[in-house]
Amino acid sequence: MKLSIPILSTGLIAGLASVAFSATLPYTDWQNDYTGDEANTVALWKFDTAGVGVGGNSYTGETYDHTAMGFRGDNQQTGASGKFGEAFYSTSTGANGDSSSAYLASPANGDPQTLFNGAAMSIELWFKPTTATLELDALGYLWDSMYTSSAGSRLVLGKTGNLVFTIGNGVVVGGISADSAAIGALSWTADQWYHIAVTFENVDNDGILKIYRDGVLVGQAEAADFGDANAGTQRLSIGARRASAYSGLPGYYDNFRISSVAYTYAIPEPGTVALLAPLAFVGLWQLKRKL
Repeated sequence: MKLSIPILSTGLIAGLASVAFSATLPYTDWQNDYTGDEANTVALWKFDTAGVGVGGNSYTGETYDHTAMGFRGDNQQTGASGKFGEAFYSTSTGANGDSSSAYLASPANGDPQTLFNGAAMSIELWFKPTTATLELDALGYLWDSMYTSSAGSRLVLGKTGNLVFTIGNGVVVGGISADSAAIGALSWTADQWYHIAVTFENVDNDGILKIYRDGVLVGQAEAADFGDANAGTQRLSIGARRASAYSGLPGYYDNFRISSVAYTYAIPEPGTVALLAPLAFVGLWQLKRKL
């Protein structure tokens, strides 16, 4: 029996395949839980398993790509309810608080170079602010791997609710802010989960930086002649500034993921889903007639 697949079905399958593998097309899978086995994933911390680390510090045994995540300071909890499963919960009080954070446990297990693609990357997480978060009269670090260097990256929640993304190439620093000058101050609600993502891509030697919240692009900038980003030597710290006892950001952290491509985060359009369903039905119906 000769099998003839209709053009419509072939086109539909090809289109769905492209959506799955192209980082330049709208990426909507951020709404779902990750396993760490997704294409382009370099590291994923789900904070779902607690254990005991070096020096008695607690850490999550939930690791990916042989990178261990530990905790610093007394004001942190594991096993808190997360967006998916459990979460890391920091009660750090900001500028005058402790250095509570989740961090790469050791250079041997968490070499920044193994978590970094200088040409293109996406860094994302789910974050739930608390009342204490919104009452901070200071900058708070969602993560930091720069400290005082011109390499690595950081994302800061500003006093006005703006997000500030900074990345270095080892010589100079490029940055972008999603703030009142661009889109109006970002509003945040206590006890609500937000998906926050940043991307970097070297396009014709210019650095393209973007910030997304819940699949919406809220800030974009270009750093001319920036080249590739540089991982630097600092270990990644989540929830506070690297190696500092201030600028911690209280709240809940979940599914912190680093990918080796610059995703174009987006919200699924209901019209697209509604269109694909009948097309798929027609394609399968035509295929059945041929069999």
